[in-house]
Amino acid sequence: MEIFNTTAAMLASYNDMMSSINEAAQTQSKRAYGGFVRGVKGKWWEALTHSLILLAWKELNGKRKDLEIQARKIKIPIRQSYLSMIEQEDVKAHIENKPHFFMASVDKHVYVKGAFVMGIECKNYTENAMLKRIMLDFMMLRSQYPNLKCALFQLESQLGGDHSELNEITLGSKSSHTIMSLFDFPLQIVTFLKGERKVDQPIHKPGFYKQLDESQLLIAKELLKKELIEFI
Repeated sequence: MEIFNTTAAMLASYNDMMSSINEAAQTQSKRAYGGFVRGVKGKWWEALTHSLILLAWKELNGKRKDLEIQARKIKIPIRQSYLSMIEQEDVKAHIENKPHFFMASVDKHVYVKGAFVMGIECKNYTENAMLKRIMLDFMMLRSQYPNLKCALFQLESQLGGDHSELNEITLGSKSSHTIMSLFDFPLQIVTFLKGERKVDQPIHKPGFYKQLDESQLLIAKELLKKELIEFI
């Protein structure tokens, strides 16, 4: 994974990717074009998030050996109270006789001194159906790590409201707030590119390019520092 040590390197990498991805994708079949673009952007976005975590930790004077960033899936066991809702005794016995679990993860798991302290989901864009899945993933992780800090880093927004306006204070959207209100933990959302995502205006194509401003990188970095400082 490529690591960017400065925000200037992050900006340069973004511009390089956006200027080359469409041409590179043209070498793919028509069917594979979209998957290729999503894959390249997704890997780059995770690398940038990874780099921001490292940069924030360094600025906090944290010891590098204390920090681990990975995304290994975590075993979520079945809730025993679920059994009381099952009427069929054969089904209940089947569940009781075998371990039942689900393997859950988000894109970046941040460990400090061996403790899982923060999860970050990285999305090229997010709309509210995806937000429901993200919140559920975090809910499952928090069933095992109840103090886990949760964040969503999205390149573009399709959540509605003012998520894509990059104001100093984001008021959010009615739908997003309603979804998040059904869960008992906060989700920090950072949007990096201004302007609501438009399906017919992909930013990797000429004419639809969006500039990535350093100010949004700094906002994300400061959020990470705020969330991680207690673990120094």
